[in-house]
Amino acid sequence: VCVGDFSPWMVSAMAAAGTPLRTLGFVGCTAAMPALWGLSGSKQERIQHFADAAAFLSSAGPEAAFAVAWEPFPFSLSRTGLQTVLDLASAPGAQQVFPPVARVRAVLVESEEVRGMNYLVHGTSISGFDLAGFNDLSPTRRAVWLPDLPHRLLSQPFTAWELQLSDPQGAGGQDASLWARQCNVPVVEAGTVDAIVYWLDTGDEVDSSGGWTCCPPSCGGPSVRDGKDLHRWQTAFFLRGSPGSDQAVRVAPGEPLQLRCTVADQGPDFALGDRPADAGDTPALPPLLDYHAPMLNDTARNAAYDKAITRAVQAASRDRRQPPGGVRVLDIGSGTGLLGMMAARAAAGGSSEGGEDTEG
Repeated sequence: VCVGDFSPWMVSAMAAAGTPLRTLGFVGCTAAMPALWGLSGSKQERIQHFADAAAFLSSAGPEAAFAVAWEPFPFSLSRTGLQTVLDLASAPGAQQVFPPVARVRAVLVESEEVRGMNYLVHGTSISGFDLAGFNDLSPTRRAVWLPDLPHRLLSQPFTAWELQLSDPQGAGGQDASLWARQCNVPVVEAGTVDAIVYWLDTGDEVDSSGGWTCCPPSCGGPSVRDGKDLHRWQTAFFLRGSPGSDQAVRVAPGEPLQLRCTVADQGPDFALGDRPADAGDTPALPPLLDYHAPMLNDTARNAAYDKAITRAVQAASRDRRQPPGGVRVLDIGSGTGLLGMMAARAAAGGSSEGGEDTEG
């Protein structure tokens, strides 16, 4: 039974690892479940995929033996998806789960570049506009490719959460405590925790070379061979509290950081201390796009656009012999709205060079 888009690929990996598929009586696989991990499709569609898997098991009959293969990729860290794997593994006839363990590995990272993917890092006044609300709308997590980003490790890599899929009874089934784990993180360097970078790791259970881990090279993972592997990225989780504020998480060697990791449908959530991870920390509004924060943090780009837009509005006003306020500007694909606000300010005769903040 294949769970996930790429799990048929896992069947060949099972064979390569020596799994005797004929002895197991592998009876087939369900159709690929493209929305299983929440990548696409509605909740109803995902439920239907689960129903399809249940129907397959029913049709296979009580005498059939089968194996369950799931895909060890970052987007597989979904509580609903992993619960489905547990349910399949506990069904009559289930002989093996591959990979047999799901493990969240993580590390504390200090990196302005990682922080700048999600927050404003040069203050909240952008080209003279007060954008203080931007940080409040930022999501709690971003996919990252850590090898491309300068960073400093503040801890050793640690296991934040682990689930033995090969032992569904021992794992606890529907027990809520199954999905949460408390851990004390040993700190090795003093600094500010800009993000908790985590990844899915199945360890030697899949490949003794470690080639199936999403661990970045700086944490002992495999070297980057053929550029970015889109299935082996990491995820940066941002603890609540604007960077640089008194809520920033600062650590020092010899002072372990207590964290709680809870696996939810959108992935692992982290919280300080023993406070349960709060999924409500994620804004209810649609998430900001990945490139919004880097664009706003690019001061040279913003200054160049502001200068060009101001000149264009002034030139249009002269050519048409109209006051600046009579010039119409169309902002196509407005994104953050910053360029449109620049045009409105220029039409009002203002400029960011005046040094005054403009509410927008």
